[in-house]
Amino acid sequence: MKGLSRALVFGCTLISAAALCTGRAAEAETGQTEQNTGILCAHAGGVIEEQTYTNSAEAMENSYKWGFRVIEADVRLTVDKEVVCEHDWEWFGQMTGTPPAERKYEDFMSMKKYGTLTPMDLGMLIEFMIEHTDCVIYLDPKHTDADEARELFEKVVAQVEATGDRTIFDRFWVAVYSRKMHKAVDKVYPFKHYVFVSSNVWDGTVEDMVEICECCAETGIEAIDMWYWQVTDDVIALIKGYGLKAYAFTVDIEKTCAKMFRMGIECVTTNWLRPERSREELQNIKKEP
Repeated sequence: MKGLSRALVFGCTLISAAALCTGRAAEAETGQTEQNTGILCAHAGGVIEEQTYTNSAEAMENSYKWGFRVIEADVRLTVDKEVVCEHDWEWFGQMTGTPPAERKYEDFMSMKKYGTLTPMDLGMLIEFMIEHTDCVIYLDPKHTDADEARELFEKVVAQVEATGDRTIFDRFWVAVYSRKMHKAVDKVYPFKHYVFVSSNVWDGTVEDMVEICECCAETGIEAIDMWYWQVTDDVIALIKGYGLKAYAFTVDIEKTCAKMFRMGIECVTTNWLRPERSREELQNIKKEP
């Protein structure tokens, strides 16, 4: 019965996609581009001093100065179980000129990235949110195992609770990578905004995306984030058909970003593009063939 249900959903999706494409063809003829613009999210804290992936204090401030109001922060646990902003230990080793090994908290915080950039811990990230009340943090945990994710978010929740400002919870977009991970995190705290990152489980087909959409619809996850090169009209139609939002990463070419927004992507994660380009100038960039 479940297989029949998915077949029906898939069939309806193809019909919806055809209608969507017809509408977009008419849009192109009339010059209407209602979905040319959307949200740009700064990847891994954003760019600073021509460097990416730093998740540094300087990168976060620079992204805010550039106009980003959604900033991704990678978070993980140190050896002694403190939460820090770091993508992975190999990157950390490259940025600090040290061996790519897991670090204790004090060791991590004592090193400058590329000689000048300040590592961030969870407390600094929360302080950034307190100082910039119009900014959303796309929180990307690098521990996708359910038990490790639970442990990490117990610390996140405790530190936010300690501020006395519970509105901070609603300014997190929390990335999850599986139904099991979402369940573990949601037991710690029922965050308002969850994003299902499909990179670990999706094979790129519309049929396989049905299962992800069903998971999101059943659990209250509001958006699906995917590699930009996997975005198709059929996939967008399916996601929208479930009442979900569609995001894409990581895009650094303006024409590609404009194409994503035209297709219906609502948030694009980027290293090098800037929000003012998204709002004002991407509308005038020609469509890719």
